[in-house]
Amino acid sequence: MQDFGTLGKSEHTVVITGTSRGLGLACTKMMLEEQISVIGISRSMVQDESVLDNPKYKHIELDLLSHSYTEALSEAVGDRPISGLINNAGTGGDRNKLAEVDANEVSKLIQIHTLSSIKMTQTLLPNLLKTKNSRVLNISSRFGSLEYERTQKFNSARVSYSYRISKAAVNMLSLCMHSEFKHQNLIVTAIHPGEIFTANAMPDASLTIEQAGALLKSCFFGIEPRHGGLFLRSDLSEMSY
Repeated sequence: MQDFGTLGKSEHTVVITGTSRGLGLACTKMMLEEQISVIGISRSMVQDESVLDNPKYKHIELDLLSHSYTEALSEAVGDRPISGLINNAGTGGDRNKLAEVDANEVSKLIQIHTLSSIKMTQTLLPNLLKTKNSRVLNISSRFGSLEYERTQKFNSARVSYSYRISKAAVNMLSLCMHSEFKHQNLIVTAIHPGEIFTANAMPDASLTIEQAGALLKSCFFGIEPRHGGLFLRSDLSEMSY
């Protein structure tokens, strides 16, 4: 078994979902700058030629809403050891009033945020367990925190029910996975990537997508076994579940 802590940067292989744009693409570029091998997964091809032309990057075009991609993923990754998985793929919802909540939207976001993270981790688990202290980072959100929702620490009223519900499910998934694998050298955390400037950004947004990508890369390498089971910001400060 290889040890995460003794590998050089160029010896790591990281799997990242949602690499066609946004945070996933930004983090991928930061990883590649340090000669880290990245297997990127998204339903559409990356449009950034600097990524596609990088020999350290391999793209797997998969639709995470599909129920039949695990075999293709297993074949593409093979039996190589994986240093970590960043379950980043995500999307937003539209309905923030109970009367407007649509069951199909809730189901879709749970599928993308939560069920796909389960399937990705299930499929890659044999690869992850070949590296001591490999890590799974499940990208969550401050709006998935039950405590912050209860106290209204952040103004979540404009955020859709489906987004808040699905990210809360990501947090519980992270805790469940931590409880199961904490004695098997696999570190699992839920990560809030920060307040990022996006098309639907909250008023307190403070990070460019490039800054958020750099923080996530640093977080990936900075996490230690003591962080397992925690809900963290990308700077490794702890948040409330």
